[in-house]
Amino acid sequence: MNQVSGELSVARFGAEVLVALARGRADAALSFGVGTTQATLEFKAGRPERGHVGVSRAALGRDAIVAHLRQFACASSGAYRIDPMTLDAQTSLGIDTLGEALAAVLAGASGAQLEVMWQARGAVVVAPATSFAAIVRAAQKRGAPALPMPAAPARLDQLSHGLDLAAQRLLAGLLFLGGLIGAAPDAERAPAAVAQPTEDHAPAVQAGVAVHRTSVAATDLAVDIETTFARLADQSHYQVLGVAKTANAEEVRRSYFQLAKRWHSDSFAGVDLGPRQAQVEAIFRRVGEAFVVLSNTNQRRDYDVLLERTALGLPTDGNSVLEAEMLFKKAQGLVRRGQAPAALPLLEQAVALNKGEPEFLAYLGFALHAVNGQPALVEARRLLQEAIKARAKLDVAYEFLGRIARIEGDPEEATRQLRKAVQLNPKNVEAERELRLIGMRSDKQAAGGGLLGFLKRS
Repeated sequence: MNQVSGELSVARFGAEVLVALARGRADAALSFGVGTTQATLEFKAGRPERGHVGVSRAALGRDAIVAHLRQFACASSGAYRIDPMTLDAQTSLGIDTLGEALAAVLAGASGAQLEVMWQARGAVVVAPATSFAAIVRAAQKRGAPALPMPAAPARLDQLSHGLDLAAQRLLAGLLFLGGLIGAAPDAERAPAAVAQPTEDHAPAVQAGVAVHRTSVAATDLAVDIETTFARLADQSHYQVLGVAKTANAEEVRRSYFQLAKRWHSDSFAGVDLGPRQAQVEAIFRRVGEAFVVLSNTNQRRDYDVLLERTALGLPTDGNSVLEAEMLFKKAQGLVRRGQAPAALPLLEQAVALNKGEPEFLAYLGFALHAVNGQPALVEARRLLQEAIKARAKLDVAYEFLGRIARIEGDPEEATRQLRKAVQLNPKNVEAERELRLIGMRSDKQAAGGGLLGFLKRS
């Protein structure tokens, strides 16, 4: 097989890509985005056998491979790539690609995704394949409801109408796994007036006016399509749907259905759009993707974070963020073991890759002072204050301010900062230890002063 690159959409779910790999018994590597992480699953004879994530190629265990497989199966947005390869491994994991794809759709396809899909594929006429009953039985073993076999070919929007979410998921699973086979409807669509004005026997001047009006309408339509399409690249999901960031679920839903109706292919039935046909399809897909994200609480929260990071100029590339996290974890352990010189270059790299992470800044500030001492005091404190400004309840930043104050000979300031750290996180054992150390030194000094006074008085 050749390398394949594509974009997932409601017209091509991840599950459908997996079904093609499984049925083709492919030896291939499937790469795709999972949240902010790039994952790759390596297939042998259509079954995943190895997996890794990020630029570090951290290996995935069996459970993690299944989790990524299921997440991809339920995806209806994002890019993917399939590279042919020869896997030098025996099939041993025993992961059933088709079974996991079905399980993922039955458990994870969202109502918003399916609504968009029925809008996009509703006019497709389907009929049950010979595998219909077998797939339904397999789905019922996983807790899916019963679904009667269609007695005759029917449109997908008719089959999905009135079904609850569980039944819609099963219907989608049947479609993805080949339990339903379909084709475009046979009926010819009625010509649209804007492109095919009806002829009459009016005087020539009247016919000329009608043609002129049609030409103006067609021109306006072309401008509308091209203008809307050109704006897509720079628009957020909120802007695509024309809603505020504070819009509630009903406002998002209402705007989506208005736009979906406007940009659905049925709205242009009989119109020869020419090269603008692809633009209309892209607009419709983008409207659907925006609705899927903004109608899901978790996806919307993650998307808002992405917008915020973009606005602040912070990295959003998943591989960079993952690499920064791995560097930080290693440096964090070194700092806690008292090996700040080894940790410092790792922290500098982590901050360069993900400069907006407050905890990275806090550790970098402390490591700078630990390595360079008093000359780095101003910069160390600046980094720690920047971390606190970004995350007011970051206990380690106060811990490090306290430890630096103790080293610099200011026990009162050290105590104040360390107590703040413990208040924010009672489990911060390092801050507790530092407080005990300051207390012990204070007691010793008080005892020494008392004895000296006693001797002088003697």
